[in-house]
Amino acid sequence: MGMYNAVIHLGLTVGPILGVLLAKVWKANEVFLVYAILCLLGAVIIYLFVDNSNKRDIKLNNSVDFNNIFKLISDRQALLALVGITLYGAGYGIFLTSIPTFLLQDKGFSSVYIGIFFSLFYVAISISQVITGSLSDKFGPNLFMIIGLILAAVGIFAVPLLGSSWILIMLTFASLGLGIFYLASMAFLNETVAESLKGTISGAYYLFWGIGMFFGPPVLSMIAQYITFKLALVAYALILIITASGMAIILNSKRGVPNRANIKK
Repeated sequence: MGMYNAVIHLGLTVGPILGVLLAKVWKANEVFLVYAILCLLGAVIIYLFVDNSNKRDIKLNNSVDFNNIFKLISDRQALLALVGITLYGAGYGIFLTSIPTFLLQDKGFSSVYIGIFFSLFYVAISISQVITGSLSDKFGPNLFMIIGLILAAVGIFAVPLLGSSWILIMLTFASLGLGIFYLASMAFLNETVAESLKGTISGAYYLFWGIGMFFGPPVLSMIAQYITFKLALVAYALILIITASGMAIILNSKRGVPNRANIKK
């Protein structure tokens, strides 16, 4: 999973750079042909070289059963993880929308600095995926969920207090934290279900992530109208710290193995 998510964000890093380079020699609409061709190439590679999972001796549950999701939510460890995932989704959305606006308007960043910010964001998440994947396999995901939220909180908390160069450093620091939490939380939830329900749990993961990403930026903007955007960022960082503290208490109540949500086949 670490390699999978790292490759996604590597593409997100390279794509904009490639688009800028091609735009200098091609017409704007011709750049879309590159993506179309790469998508077709990806489909061919998967068809020829990737083994079909249905050929494996695993009995898969192809039906959508929301009872399984409700059972998962009823477990306090899994519920806390899903709360963290929602906050992570909010953070991802804030990094893509609200923070660039803040950097442009309040900190006087140029378009070049904004481009550097996005590149550092995606690179940091890519690196964190590879590192966290192997470490989670060795030590378990619980610890890294907590570490990820704390790193993200510290980085975001410091942003309103710093100048341009340090802001980029701390946002990269926060990006590492978000990436660490992303991979660790996905691994944690995958360990709560049987093999036949991996798709169901992935759907639940992205449901809560999507809720956070969709509602996070507008909610933060609404709050910022009353207490300023700087204080809104500080408040968000404090919520991350509180969530990490809750995980440190609840997830370690049964040390080493996440509490199963009793979701079976």
